[in-house]
Amino acid sequence: MKNSSTGGFTLLELLVVVVMVGVLSAIAAPGWLSFMNRQRANSVRDEMLQIIQSAQIDSQRLNRSYVIGINSTPGLAALTVGSTATSGTKYDLGDEQIRQKIRLDTTVSSVTFTHNGEIDANTGAVPFAISVVSEGSDTPRCVVVTTLLGGIVTAEGDNCNNPQAKYVPSPSP
Repeated sequence: MKNSSTGGFTLLELLVVVVMVGVLSAIAAPGWLSFMNRQRANSVRDEMLQIIQSAQIDSQRLNRSYVIGINSTPGLAALTVGSTATSGTKYDLGDEQIRQKIRLDTTVSSVTFTHNGEIDANTGAVPFAISVVSEGSDTPRCVVVTTLLGGIVTAEGDNCNNPQAKYVPSPSP
């Protein structure tokens, strides 16, 4: 007598499972990509913050001026820290994959910290933001230099587009 096996799945059951997995993937993929773009922008912003703060601290510690040059060319996001905006140590922001998906957006091309860690008044209007704009994301992440004394904070969204609106104290009555 022959034993017949009735275990296993039918072709129809397998097709239903494959279609369900496909639909769930299609729903989850845009959210995942958006999350990854935010994380990329946050990691580059944090890296940029560390470089700027280190330059400010070194200017005080070594009692000399440091200039941070900002390369805002898409795909080549980098900061250069040294005695001029083009000479010194170059810091590529993020890895190669991330650099292809971000750009830096700012109203200044360089930031100078004086020997005591303050912003050189010739840098431009303070406060100003150096924003990281990620491909596929409408929300920039930024580092905002808030005062001539060199106060630095991070922000996102509208606070990057108009840093003066949030960080300039309103006149007292």
